Amino acid sequence: MSEALTEFEQSILDNVEQYGCHLNGVFDPDGRDPDFSYSTGFTSSVDQPEVIIFGLELNLMQTLLNDTLELCRQGFDITENARTDALIEGYSCVFRRVLPEWMVPEFWSSAIWYNCDYLGGEFDQAVQLVWPDESNRFPWEKGVSAGYVEAQTALYEPRKAA
Repeated sequence: MSEALTEFEQSILDNVEQYGCHLNGVFDPDGRDPDFSYSTGFTSSVDQPEVIIFGLELNLMQTLLNDTLELCRQGFDITENARTDALIEGYSCVFRRVLPEWMVPEFWSSAIWYNCDYLGGEFDQAVQLVWPDESNRFPWEKGVSAGYVEAQTALYEPRKAA
């Protein structure tokens, strides 16, 4: 990489080096789209896909991403439908593979920069951390409330035509 890094790009590299990942929190000030947070650096620090989570308070989502990083350091393997009870007390969470059509700057700008521009590789592995409703049901299960489905943009399903 021959160009000088921006201050933001350097902060990504510093966080990945110091903590194992950089976290971005994204929110819609108008409240039309769910807030989300995603990782940058899982691919290099723990050889796992980058992770995104939607629909919770930003600090909580970032705590869950940090806790996921720690699980990976302890040997947890993030694969399609991997389930863990170690993130939210009394509830399971599931990881779903993000489809390539959703691996776009709208959701992953820093991760794309880090993996493609900085590392010179591909950005072709990402998962969504999906959390359940109060009855431990997931958005794809019968009986889950509509609010839980709407809060978590399903990057593991094909985009619907507008």
